[in-house]
Amino acid sequence: MDRILSSFMIIAIMSFLISPSPHHSQMSHDNSTRDMNPMTCISVNLTFMNGTPASGFTVELDALTGGGSVSNITDNAGRTALYPGPSFFGPGTIYAMDNSSTRRCRQEVYILPFHSQEFDFNVSGPSPLNISISGIVSDRKWDGIISGARVEVSGIDTFGNPFNLTDITTIDGAFHFDAPYADGGYHIEVLDMPSFHGTYLDIPLIPGRNDYSLELKLQPIIPEDSTILLRFTNNGSGTIDGDMLHISGTTSDMNHLPFDRSIPCQNETGWWKAEVPDGEYGITWYSGEPGENLTIDMSFQLVMNGSSIVKEFPLKLPELGNIEVSVRDVSGPIGNSSVTWPRREFLTDNGLLGMEGRAATDPSGVLTISYPLHGITTFSIEAEDHDRKVVLLDPTHSGKMDRLEVFLGISQNVSHDMVRANITVIDPGTGYAIPGASLELEGLYEGERFTRHFTTDSSGAFRGEIPAGHYINISAEHNIGFGKVSDMNAYPETGVNLTITLDRERLHPARGVHSSFNVLDDHGTPVHDVIVEISDDDAASRTFRTMSNKQGRVDLMLPPGRYCRRTSGIIDFFRQPFSSEDHIIVPDDGGELPDLLIIPNVPRITVEGHVMDEDTGEPIPWAEVMIVSTQTMGTEKKPLMNFSTHTDGTGFFRTYGCSDASIEVSVPGRFKERMTLDLKSSDGTENVFFRLETVPERTLWFNGTIVDQDGTPIRGEMMVHDIDHPWHILESVAVSESEFSLLLYPGTFSNSKDPN
Repeated sequence: MDRILSSFMIIAIMSFLISPSPHHSQMSHDNSTRDMNPMTCISVNLTFMNGTPASGFTVELDALTGGGSVSNITDNAGRTALYPGPSFFGPGTIYAMDNSSTRRCRQEVYILPFHSQEFDFNVSGPSPLNISISGIVSDRKWDGIISGARVEVSGIDTFGNPFNLTDITTIDGAFHFDAPYADGGYHIEVLDMPSFHGTYLDIPLIPGRNDYSLELKLQPIIPEDSTILLRFTNNGSGTIDGDMLHISGTTSDMNHLPFDRSIPCQNETGWWKAEVPDGEYGITWYSGEPGENLTIDMSFQLVMNGSSIVKEFPLKLPELGNIEVSVRDVSGPIGNSSVTWPRREFLTDNGLLGMEGRAATDPSGVLTISYPLHGITTFSIEAEDHDRKVVLLDPTHSGKMDRLEVFLGISQNVSHDMVRANITVIDPGTGYAIPGASLELEGLYEGERFTRHFTTDSSGAFRGEIPAGHYINISAEHNIGFGKVSDMNAYPETGVNLTITLDRERLHPARGVHSSFNVLDDHGTPVHDVIVEISDDDAASRTFRTMSNKQGRVDLMLPPGRYCRRTSGIIDFFRQPFSSEDHIIVPDDGGELPDLLIIPNVPRITVEGHVMDEDTGEPIPWAEVMIVSTQTMGTEKKPLMNFSTHTDGTGFFRTYGCSDASIEVSVPGRFKERMTLDLKSSDGTENVFFRLETVPERTLWFNGTIVDQDGTPIRGEMMVHDIDHPWHILESVAVSESEFSLLLYPGTFSNSKDPN
């Protein structure tokens, strides 16, 4: 009898322990937090065998007491948290699985109900290729992109294995690598570009950051002694603006180097300006870009033979007609549906004309497409809306305003009626609708459970179609709060018109308050994509990680209290490492917090000034200004950062520098000028002034060879200074490894050699 009573007592005590408190409502955000009891928390720190954070792993907790399982995914720091319900207690098993669902870790644990526990686990196997390095290769002189360049990334991974990855830049000058973790950072180099000086970049591995965006600017080594001014008109009357001018060909010097530039439009007058060496070139003019209604490629041949060329091209543009596309379904017109028409090409009087594009219908479901009246009589069109798609092959185009109706039926994976829905998400603090809020709809149809996810548009509403049926949950979430509506029916006859108001106190279990702050650099400029770690001074185990948005803002929910903010990384704008740490207090009502200032390890100094004509005193617009900053390390000067810009219409420029810097101003047909700046003692802004003189018309070519003290030819560059005008700088043109050519005018000069 005593044993029976003891058993009943044990059952009663355990029932009391695992029963949810009536004061705690149950809330469901996702699979990891269903039946969540905020008093039970399992924190997991997952790393590889060498200590590198294992991000993107699925961590799953299985209970042996019949409580089922909960799971979540590790963040960039290899951390995640599981919130098991009250039915989880006693012995259990934690698994860690990679993105192929392969179990890489298995660990027995003991779960204490109503407690917070933290576990550290290692996963086996190599570190994955989850560091993304991407960027573009461009031309420092013309600001054009460079396609076909070979980019190489090398380093040593965390297991001591060297790696070497290679990519070729695309037509847009872009490259991309998926690289392993490398504690010592990455060495990036552009190779096999005979027309340019070689360039390389070393970047460190920043903890917590797994993507890097770079721009590699190459300095050309070919002559730059010809200027092209091009103008495009519509059959001789009226200028035509384009989006891009592409010049390609071969230089006429003895090396016959390849030349390939894409130059964006510089003004709205129809004139284009480019500086190229002597040679023979083809020119392609692009009107519009893929994704617009009309793209025209027209090629011309142009022979450069020195000095400047002014040329006008009378383009004969095709006469255009319009096709009106109307997209609808059984419910009526469909706005914002995607319409695509693939590329078709044919020859015109000027060259090759191509048509392609993608655009969206207006709110009335209509899109007007421009097509030439002659040359293309058929084309194909594709329209889609979410998971429904229809393709019309070569509908006839009569050359007038045609009306084409595209009917979208029920998609293959939705076997029931659709309902037009208008769902608006409201911020209770301001009363305004919230753009970019996430919507999750869970419904039932003929006993089948389905889920749909949507995002509110710029007006703060989702307008579209949802499957008909009974919805057991419609939830909305944003970084300021969470809200949901339960038990709603959706019928095709009536449609759905719903408003969801967010609850600011439901996003975070600790009842945080909405807080925000700016991330600024040392010049007060907002800095985007900076990872900020915010830790509670009173509870160090509670840490929040967030990232500044495109406007340099951080918005999140924080419980009131004292916090430490930490951040480190590289500011993309000037490639300088920075670190920052401060302490803040979040008041009871949250609100705007102090700005987080990130100070680069080497402070920037603003350098501004004017460039004028020496003879006339007039400002020189579009002069190139380049500043090279160095830092003395021992007896050697190391490059820190480079900036290049151009003067505006008033001859004014503004750029940046640091430490020791040299600034150079150059304009074709004029002397280059250089100035040495000591920015270490600057008060924040340095003002400079340049006067440029025109190169005399009478010039002579001089050739020579650079040799060492023993008379052996060595590789280098020759730089010559005018004795009477020491600020005039004339640089040699490399002909071979040690030979050079130099363009001089009558006068007295001194020379210096600068071997590599």
